[in-house]
Amino acid sequence: MIGNKIPKRLEELELVLKYDTECTPILKVHERFAINQERAKLFANDFSYSQSEIVETKIKMALSEIRKNDWHPLNT
Repeated sequence: MIGNKIPKRLEELELVLKYDTECTPILKVHERFAINQERAKLFANDFSYSQSEIVETKIKMALSEIRKNDWHPLNT
């Protein structure tokens, strides 16, 4: 990570995982695993990981719902 700044993508992925757990389950186990793989790469400053089209679509859909409903996780 650049300095102590958390990349926006990392924050978004964490939010999607929390949304999937706390609100509306939309991800399958292997999709959650893929998101966590990307998160691990981002923590290591490796930005080379790319999601499948299906997972990326689900991430975008979840982020859209989160913003539309102004949803916030329980434990922030």
